[in-house]
Amino acid sequence: MTFRFTCLIPLQRRDVNEGADIIMVKPGMPYLDIIADAAQIAPDHPLAVYQVSGEFAMIVAGARAGVYDLKTMAFESTQGFLRAGWCPFTPVLVQFD
Repeated sequence: MTFRFTCLIPLQRRDVNEGADIIMVKPGMPYLDIIADAAQIAPDHPLAVYQVSGEFAMIVAGARAGVYDLKTMAFESTQGFLRAGWCPFTPVLVQFD
């Protein structure tokens, strides 16, 4: 059974109807379903996904421990947001070759 936060859909619609300039979802990684819903509910609004400090710290710690390459995991975590409907502009990722 897939659990979705469908109770948040009316809240997202309300925000759009009240004149929200942007839809922001945070933390990003555990709420990919909410990101996907927001992208469908308000396709004409910018969608921001915030990766909170704990998510970032977890990725960096794993790379420092040698579990994986930081560049690979940075792109992998961003791919989840992309699949959910987020359209990125992330200056940090631009620095990678």
